[in-house]
Amino acid sequence: MEIETILKDKTIKTKGKVETLSKAILDGTIKVGDIISVAAHAKDADKGTCVESLELATRHRPEISTLKCLHFAVA
Repeated sequence: MEIETILKDKTIKTKGKVETLSKAILDGTIKVGDIISVAAHAKDADKGTCVESLELATRHRPEISTLKCLHFAVA
């Protein structure tokens, strides 16, 4: 699953993108580091979607959060 493809898909609303990305994080399809890498160079709206997907995923499984994730979220 390509993160950029999901973010650029105009047929999916933002909430759907957040849910899709967070599910992919939770099932291991997408790594937290990959989300951070993409978001670091993304537009503000896409960066927000990535942060929300990390938030939703860590709400369900806090152990997937890393120090890198925390630094990204507060930066």
